[in-house]
Amino acid sequence: MKKFFIIIILAALSAASIAQVERTATIRYGRTMLSRPMAFTAADSIVTSDSLVITITNPQKYLQHQTMTTTLTDIDGGSPSVVITLRGRVTSVDDWHPIGTPVTWTSVANNPATITSTSPVNYNYLKVSYVASGAAQHLEVAAFDLRTANTYEDGGITLTAGNDLIGSSTSDITFNTNKFTVAGATGNTLIAGTLSVTGATTATGLITANGGVTLGAGDDLIGSSTSDITINTDKFTVAGATGNTVIAGTLGVTGVATANLRFGTVVVNTDESETLTAAQSGAIVTFDGAGTATIPDPSAATIGVIYYLLQTADANLIVTCTTADNNAFVCNGVATSDNVTISTGSHKIGAGMIVIGISATQWYVGGLNPESLLTPEAAD
Repeated sequence: MKKFFIIIILAALSAASIAQVERTATIRYGRTMLSRPMAFTAADSIVTSDSLVITITNPQKYLQHQTMTTTLTDIDGGSPSVVITLRGRVTSVDDWHPIGTPVTWTSVANNPATITSTSPVNYNYLKVSYVASGAAQHLEVAAFDLRTANTYEDGGITLTAGNDLIGSSTSDITFNTNKFTVAGATGNTLIAGTLSVTGATTATGLITANGGVTLGAGDDLIGSSTSDITINTDKFTVAGATGNTVIAGTLGVTGVATANLRFGTVVVNTDESETLTAAQSGAIVTFDGAGTATIPDPSAATIGVIYYLLQTADANLIVTCTTADNNAFVCNGVATSDNVTISTGSHKIGAGMIVIGISATQWYVGGLNPESLLTPEAAD
């Protein structure tokens, strides 16, 4: 009977020596810190061969980093040695996995003890354990905190063919309030590559397309608009146009159009002979002696082309086509003339012509002022 009593006492002592205190806490959904600070009492003391376990539920849906911070108080000296570990698991039936590196607390010099995760994992359950060694010790937890930080996997997201990063959505989608970056892009470049958009795209800021904008057949650069549209305060250029030519081609406008007309390049003639091309539409050519301006034969490419020919000397000025005697000019009541001359006897200084391609077979020639008396040569 005595032996049985002794066995019961030893069993009780053994159970006491490996006693474990368990506490619980919660990080609510959408939060990254404990719902309320944890308070500890004498019942939570850690003594020789004892342990304290804190289990935290963390119902989140993002990858997270975890950081645990704690402070211990040494009550009565001894040789304290407590191993503090942080673990996590995804579901309530999974195995516990270590987080970060365990800390061995031996004196107040170790305060605060911190454990931080090395990689983000979506753990919905976290556990912190304080396990005292067999050395004589009596400790209390003075402070405890555990916080998480949502993160995204540094390796990015890889999609297989046919999958969408964002599927059907009826809500606005925000890619960070600052910017959405792409590997290889600099600054706040939105997309350094090809972006395909089905449907309308609305931008509240400036859209800069260094490579230009290519439209498909039937597509509009500017659709229906009830607001003013500004196409740069300086100029609107067209590929192949020279200088600040606004439109080197056909511009169709329904309603009232206001244009700040810009002329082409000023050509200062030095040998009194100038040959012009259709690409020089808008050119202003000056002569300081008897001169000849040769322009292209009329064609579909010269419709809308315009030249300004000015004389700064008291000398004749002639405009003719590349092919002589081709009856290409309309001037002063003559419907088919071969060339046109400013040929008054005097006062030619300041005279000039305006030449406009009005069809695929004709040029129109007009005088710029009273001194610009024009003489068309009748067709041969």
